[in-house]
Amino acid sequence: MKASSAVYVDRGDEIYAEQVRQLFSVEHLGFIATLINSSILVLIQWPVISQRLLIVWFGTLMLITAVRYLLLRNYQKSLMLPEQIKRWARLLTAGAAVSGMTWGTAGIFMVPEASTLHQIFVPFVLGGMVAGAAVVYSALRVVFFAYALPALLPLIVYFFLIGDRVHFAMAAMLLLFLAIPLIDPLKANIAKFRGYFNTFIFLLMVFLFYVQGLTLVWNLGYSNFNLGNAMLPALGLFMIYAGIMMNKSKRNWFIGIRTPWTLSSDKVWDETHRLGAKLFIASGILSLLSLFAGQYAIWLVMLPLLGSALFLVVYSYVLYQREPKEQK
Repeated sequence: MKASSAVYVDRGDEIYAEQVRQLFSVEHLGFIATLINSSILVLIQWPVISQRLLIVWFGTLMLITAVRYLLLRNYQKSLMLPEQIKRWARLLTAGAAVSGMTWGTAGIFMVPEASTLHQIFVPFVLGGMVAGAAVVYSALRVVFFAYALPALLPLIVYFFLIGDRVHFAMAAMLLLFLAIPLIDPLKANIAKFRGYFNTFIFLLMVFLFYVQGLTLVWNLGYSNFNLGNAMLPALGLFMIYAGIMMNKSKRNWFIGIRTPWTLSSDKVWDETHRLGAKLFIASGILSLLSLFAGQYAIWLVMLPLLGSALFLVVYSYVLYQREPKEQK
């Protein structure tokens, strides 16, 4: 019994060491994304945010990134002895956390009250950075959350404090983005398509801000366009991506076609979502084509979407009933 226990511990250390190696092997991608996205953020916010503040923020982030790069170089030169694994992991986590905190300050100091367009850009950049971090830090979840929580929580609090419905919805989406992979009993399945899930949440944020932008333009008096039709291209593209994500999703309690029968069987889930992906992509294409349908546009959008949803519920039930009893 003691020998088998020792083997288990050694094997666990090997897996952990490999996870740390994997993170260090791709960390340079995060440095490149930091340089590019922070430069773009500073450039876009330059006319509406204190330039001194932008310079200090950018310089601080570059200094942190330089220190993290030196840490990476030292790691690459080291032998990575077994007793050093946890030390390297702690340093990696600390670097990610400090970088995330610096990005999080952008959600406090770089969201101007006077410009809605510049407000919108900040969550786009932060959401993109966190979505990228979910891929780069996928090997160790603790490193991802050390980066993502301080990067997004300030912006979430800011959106809640604004208090209007769109910003409240945005804050809720960001919270779900962080919480779902943790609280879902089948979170291991979410990890299998986490990249698609991150992009889905990001596109949902884009869609909500697009709708808010159209509403603001309409309320400012620029009403010489059909508000409903203006939403159709974004809705169509969003539905197409939802279909793409469906085809990659695995059984879970929060994302996808969640009926009693898909949640009870991996096979029913997979087959239902394969068909659902095709139907949602087709519905998205019809939504784009509805731009040319005039007064019938809303029907060309809603009928395929509602019909697909209802059909998939029935389809999942039929698939479940066809399964052998011993598999249920």
